[in-house]
Amino acid sequence: MLGRDKRYDPALMFSAVATRNELPVQTRPSPLRIVSYEEYRDNLQICDIGLVVGEGVFERAIQRITRSPYSHWQMHGWVGSAAALSESTYPRSRTVPLRPRVKAQSGMIDVYRLRPELARVVDLEKAWDFMFRAGDQDYPESQLIADWRYILSGRGRAMPNSDSPEELRVCSQLGHAALRVAGMPPMEEYDCWVFPRHGAYPTWTSYVCTLAWEEQPTIERSLA
Repeated sequence: MLGRDKRYDPALMFSAVATRNELPVQTRPSPLRIVSYEEYRDNLQICDIGLVVGEGVFERAIQRITRSPYSHWQMHGWVGSAAALSESTYPRSRTVPLRPRVKAQSGMIDVYRLRPELARVVDLEKAWDFMFRAGDQDYPESQLIADWRYILSGRGRAMPNSDSPEELRVCSQLGHAALRVAGMPPMEEYDCWVFPRHGAYPTWTSYVCTLAWEEQPTIERSLA
């Protein structure tokens, strides 16, 4: 399994104490390669992974708990000739045009791509279709909070993996399920053991660029 790097041991991740105190701090790529939406769209590949550096209260809570700069996981692809993203988010999972979603995003998006050796064994079209079929489902706030409490508690039996796109999942769970169903070796034993930070897992993705809306007045070009 790809997730056996001791830094990402699930037993370490999902102890309530270890999550706060022992999980290694993850940082963003340095230097950042910041590109405009248009430049990224022209080079977008199906199943690119967008990791959002959120700036809201809930997003910062996720970043603090997981000791990561990332608060959200999304997958990019194409619907016809239109660039799109698919994600599980409150209040519903969805597949939407990429451009307005990026414009409305508070914070930047670091884009990662499956390494070539994995892209050759993963059916990218199947993964994208899984994400697309998971779209347009209600994701109540109460369910979102309950899922995160479960993920972070370290208690109880892990939920078994499901191959159904209709299963409610938080953002990185959905993306991991889509890739696993499409042939990627599992990162962890269960989809419900996946954090947004896993999108930057170095043995299966590589950093591509940072997507920032061109009209933003300031851009953070490095992370201390």
